[in-house]
Amino acid sequence: NIASDYTYQWAINGTEVPGAVASTFVQQLNTPGTYNYTLRVSQNENLGCVSQWSAPVTVLVAEQPEVTLTSINGLDICEGGSITMTATVNNYSNTNNGALNSSIYGPMTYTWMANGNNVQVNANVNNGSNQITETLNTVGNYNYIVYVTPSGYNCQPVASNINTVHVLNNPTWTDIVVRYPEMCFGETVELSANIVGGTSDFSGNTAGSIQWMVSHNGVNSQVSGGLGGNSFDTPAAAGSYVYYPTFVGNMGSGCHLADSAAVQQHVTVYATPTAHFLGNDTICANDADQAGLLTIEFTGGAPYSFDIENMMTGEILPYHASATDVFSFYVQPGVTTAYRLTMLAS
Repeated sequence: NIASDYTYQWAINGTEVPGAVASTFVQQLNTPGTYNYTLRVSQNENLGCVSQWSAPVTVLVAEQPEVTLTSINGLDICEGGSITMTATVNNYSNTNNGALNSSIYGPMTYTWMANGNNVQVNANVNNGSNQITETLNTVGNYNYIVYVTPSGYNCQPVASNINTVHVLNNPTWTDIVVRYPEMCFGETVELSANIVGGTSDFSGNTAGSIQWMVSHNGVNSQVSGGLGGNSFDTPAAAGSYVYYPTFVGNMGSGCHLADSAAVQQHVTVYATPTAHFLGNDTICANDADQAGLLTIEFTGGAPYSFDIENMMTGEILPYHASATDVFSFYVQPGVTTAYRLTMLAS
C-alpha cells in the first residue's frame, strides 16, 4: 500500500487562488458581487490520483445598506401638527455582478428614534422604505433618526441622517394698521399687517402671502393692490368699509391663524364736501343795529372746516368750522357786499 498524501487547490470564478492549498479556505469579501468557489483534490503529488473540479458553491455579497431620512412637507410644523418621515434604503434594489442587494438583506427592522427615545419599531419589513407619522403637541425641536438592521448574514445595522423637526407656536397677526379710519372720497387707504410665529419655507419666508380683503355693502372682494403685508386701496365710493387681512398659502401642519373677524378694520369714506348759501339778505345802510343773516348748507359729512371771505375788502371772517350740515352767521357791512367760501373740507 502507498500512503495517501492529499493536495488541495481552491479557485474563484474559475481562477486558481495562489496559496489556497489547504482543506479549509477562508476569505474576507469586501467587494459586492457573485463568487463561485470550486475545489480540486490530488493525491501523492498528482501521481496517479487527481480529482476533477468540484461543483461550484456560490456566495452572493451585497453592499452594506445606505439609508436616507426625509420629510416630504418640510421640517417645520405648529404645535398639534403632524409630520410624516420616510426612511429609504438607497441601494436596496442595486445589483452587483449578479448579486441583488434586496435578496441578501432579507427582512429588515426599522427602529425610529426621536431625541434619543425609541418611538417606533417596524420589524420584518420586506421593503426598501418605511414611514412613520407623528403628532407633536409641544413646542420644541425633535431630532429624528432611524436605524435599519437587515437580517442577512454579516449585514450591519446602519443609521440614517438626522432630521430636526421644529415645532413652533401658532402664527398670530401683528402690526395691523389701517390709515385712516376716516377719510374723504378719493383718498387712499394704507393697509399694513404682519404675521409672527408659524412655519417658514426653505428660504426662511412664510410659505404664502397676505391678501387684504374688503367688505362694502355686503360684498366681500379682494383689494386691488392688496397682495402683501403693506398694501393700499382707493375706495370707489363714499360709505362704510371693513378691511381685513387673510393668508393665502400653506401655513404648515397644525397651524391656525385668528379668525378674520378678530382683525377687522373699519373705514368711513365721506363724500367730497360741497356748500352753498341759502339765499341773500337785505339790511339798511348806516344802521348799527342792523345785521344780515347768511346761511350755508353743507354736504359730505360733518364736521366741516372753511374760510368765509368778504369779497369787497378781502377780509376773512372769524368763522371757520361747523359741526352740522347747516351753519348761520351774521354780518354788518357798511355797503352792499358779497361773501364767498374760499376753503372747504370735511
